Amino acid sequence: MLPFLAGLEAMRERFPIARRLLDQAEKLFAELGQGTFGLAACTPRRAEVELLAGELAAAEEALRRNHSVLVSMGDRASLATCAAELAEVVLRTGRREEADRWSLVAEELVSDDDVPTQFLSRVVRAKLLALDGDAASAEALAREAVALSETTDSLSQRADVLLDLADVLRTSGRAAPAAEAGRRALELFEQKGNLASAGRARALLAELAPV
Repeated sequence: MLPFLAGLEAMRERFPIARRLLDQAEKLFAELGQGTFGLAACTPRRAEVELLAGELAAAEEALRRNHSVLVSMGDRASLATCAAELAEVVLRTGRREEADRWSLVAEELVSDDDVPTQFLSRVVRAKLLALDGDAASAEALAREAVALSETTDSLSQRADVLLDLADVLRTSGRAAPAAEAGRRALELFEQKGNLASAGRARALLAELAPV
């Protein structure tokens, strides 16, 4: 339970507490002789915590560590998710070619019934298309990801995908629909109590506000 509690504390912007919970969880797994499983359970949450904290380098480090563990375990399904998350983090740092490679890995590995990874990989691809100037394809793919996310009950993930749609629309020069998507994302983040991500949504909306 500790890794998931860490994620919730991070949503409340209590990042030192979240990190301590993850350290405690890894230690307990190791004491139980389940060190590898513990890393597989904790490193994705650690990446989530660092992303919420805005620490991209730490998030990438956690995801790369998670990738190595999953390869050693032969966990193909989780590797697809890890690759999609790495694509997102790498893209946020401006490394578009590497983001493209990771997104292709995710698309190759993802199963048809893995809805979260399906929409995670789509939004990364959509943002890459938007950066390349293919606004129509980017928006279509981002809206497809939104539709997929809405089949789940994960408020934060649904809001994240809406924020990605807003980013795609902003990149394509469509400020008004981008702001609408951002407002919908903010509502979901607030409904969840995800203060950290709500702050990111407000920052995007502030950028889109007319001068």
